[in-house]
Amino acid sequence: MHYYSHHIDSYTSATRHLTPMEDLAYRRMLEVYYRDEGPLQGDATAVARRIGLREFVESVALVLAEFFTETEAGWRQERCEEELANYRQVVERNRANGNLGGRPRKPSGLQVGSQSVASGNPVATQSKPTGNPPNPTPTPNSEPTKPASPAAAKRLGAGSASKQPAEKPADVSDDLWGEWQAFRKSKRAPVTQRVLDDTRKKASEAGMTMADALTHWIAQGYIGFFPPRDGNGGKRPDGGFDRFGNWKGVPRGKQNYSAELSEDDPEHPIQLLANENGIRASKSLPPLTMEQWKLLGDPRAR
Repeated sequence: MHYYSHHIDSYTSATRHLTPMEDLAYRRMLEVYYRDEGPLQGDATAVARRIGLREFVESVALVLAEFFTETEAGWRQERCEEELANYRQVVERNRANGNLGGRPRKPSGLQVGSQSVASGNPVATQSKPTGNPPNPTPTPNSEPTKPASPAAAKRLGAGSASKQPAEKPADVSDDLWGEWQAFRKSKRAPVTQRVLDDTRKKASEAGMTMADALTHWIAQGYIGFFPPRDGNGGKRPDGGFDRFGNWKGVPRGKQNYSAELSEDDPEHPIQLLANENGIRASKSLPPLTMEQWKLLGDPRAR
């Protein structure tokens, strides 16, 4: 597949929060997905090497986790699969027309006996109508439609399942459910059962309840769900640095959160949270409460 539709408004609204490198990685992933006509293969390192960004594995991993779903067949995306399904239908229709000799030609005039005459001739030269209706002539379009292959039927079934509306989980309150639905709507993202099932799976692996997961998701402000990361696991900058590595506090390894600090101290959690919310406001993200900040796993919130 050498062409795909690019809807600028939809893409921009869904990727506005990405860094320039993450945006480049996502665009290259889409090109590889459509060119190969199938899911991306391998882990984040393999995908980064395939798209020519082997020095930016972390950016590639973030994009994969947010916009793709890891399956046995590779990293899948529903929008790409829909575009590929439409493309294959067009190819199959063109192939069928080719086997029938192409599209039927339009007649250049009226048929009288065994001769063809121009439609501009007087009415007297045309054949007289009879009382019996003409016999219908079968056309290529009147042939019965061939049943879809098992693979195509499976793809169509998966597409229908992915669009099934989500049902409110029993362990989520009505208020939180309404807030999460409104959040998804603001991101122009679907509220489907598959999204909810994937979220429950990730939340379970992270030791979170479904209510905690949705609360954390709203607090993050991302279109995708990312469970909290361990500040000591090497995946997230610790101390006074944000996720972009910008200086936000005391040096790493020198924090003393057990010391008594006044609320006016720049290193007090209240002041640090105020700075964090200032950063979020500049990115049009909702402010965090102290509980939400702790849930995000930031060690400065202790």
